[in-house]
Amino acid sequence: MRAHFGLRLFLQRFVVACAVVGVLTAGVLVVVVAGGSRFAKHEFTKRTVVRLAGGILAPDTPAKPANFLLFGHDNDGNSDTMMVVHVDPAVPVPLVVSFPRDLMVNIPGYSGVRQLNSAYGLGGAGLLTKTLETDFHFPIQHYLQVDFATFPQIVNAIGHVDIWFPTPVHDPYVGLNIDQAGCVSMDGVTALAYARSRHYYVPDDIADPAPWSWDYPAQQGGQGWTAIGSDIERIPREQYFLRTLAQTAISKTNDDPLRIFGLVDAVMSHLTTDQNLTLNELKALVLAFRGVKPADVNMTTLPWAPDPTNSNRVIVKYPDATPVLDRLANFTPPAPFVTSLLDPHTITIRVVNGSGIAGLATEALHSLVAAGFHSAGPVEVAAGATYAHTQVRWAPGKDNPGVTVVYATGAQHFGQSPTTADTLGGDVLVIVGRDWTTIEHHLSNLPHTPPTTQPHPTTTTTHVPTTTATTFDPRFMPVNPKTGGILVGCPTS
Repeated sequence: MRAHFGLRLFLQRFVVACAVVGVLTAGVLVVVVAGGSRFAKHEFTKRTVVRLAGGILAPDTPAKPANFLLFGHDNDGNSDTMMVVHVDPAVPVPLVVSFPRDLMVNIPGYSGVRQLNSAYGLGGAGLLTKTLETDFHFPIQHYLQVDFATFPQIVNAIGHVDIWFPTPVHDPYVGLNIDQAGCVSMDGVTALAYARSRHYYVPDDIADPAPWSWDYPAQQGGQGWTAIGSDIERIPREQYFLRTLAQTAISKTNDDPLRIFGLVDAVMSHLTTDQNLTLNELKALVLAFRGVKPADVNMTTLPWAPDPTNSNRVIVKYPDATPVLDRLANFTPPAPFVTSLLDPHTITIRVVNGSGIAGLATEALHSLVAAGFHSAGPVEVAAGATYAHTQVRWAPGKDNPGVTVVYATGAQHFGQSPTTADTLGGDVLVIVGRDWTTIEHHLSNLPHTPPTTQPHPTTTTTHVPTTTATTFDPRFMPVNPKTGGILVGCPTS
């Protein structure tokens, strides 16, 4: 009984790691296995080993931070989705950074700038790894890779996965056809289509969608529908799907631990790793995710901006990307919050009404200005979303102002915005939720500053950036309807 119990604990821990430490390569999940059991050692031998040239991979020191490059290739030989998992034993929550496939970079040995996803096709995993290291100046200790054939087998080994669709969706290029909004139980083939989708057609009229029609041989149709899909749009869906698959794997293997054996076999038979990766190093990676819930994993996207020379490509957005790259390069954890509060008059805020209650944000702005904060502009209205809870988002590098506003408002939902543009001109963005009148404010407890006379707030309408690293329209993305933030699986009532 003790041996069986120990194996079950290992399997459950493995499920957490394999489902969280993964990458969706247009729908392919890379899964990491670790453990000291005879079963794990046997399965580990099924992987494929690719040898990278000397000097590409950085040395890996046991019990020290490490970067894992996780990627997969499409049918054309390109790396379609790339993530770097940063694991630091000193930090309880790992960092997962998505790199857009359409990011323009300098590929070593090739003149001019090219898409990041072409590096693998030009020179394999070694060139892709070297490109990331030389362009962005952080080390990579290990890489893992899979192909499309793995994904349906992994999902089917776990069982169906429940995915939330805020609206009907069609992608005729991958065979995704969801006729009604709501929760959809997906098998492996359908889930692959969802994760691969980059021609994501949504209805022009959400309340009364036009009938879907598509001439498949001619690839024509879709009147009354608009394709919003792109690599950038797909990344937050991938991150949502990865969290959901992780939670589903945990729940279903808790109910039926035997499911894990099929999952391990499906993964390891299609997994490729570098020559330096050992079972003990994978065990360390698993331990890093011990106790971490899928919803809590720190997933972000390298900050980007449209390429001014090509609207279909993106470039790195500096200085917004610098803190992310520094974290990968220097293995330095985020700076802790300070307990001292700043004078409000040193902080500029922007207030948005996300509550759906007319005038509530104007009332909030008046209170904040009376407490000494400076207004960056008129009150705005969040388009297409309502927030049950007030949220505070501060610009990169504005941790101290952000903490001050969090304390002043009493908001329970807060964090750093991915870019300075997402705070709409302020040091800090306050999205007023329906709880504004019930949460405990501390406006009178701030360092005293005489109220500043400012123009009377007016109201306009805008789209408010969501809490994920990629700005997208929340009407068409799976977000938590109660908070506007991270969703795992389908919403609960």
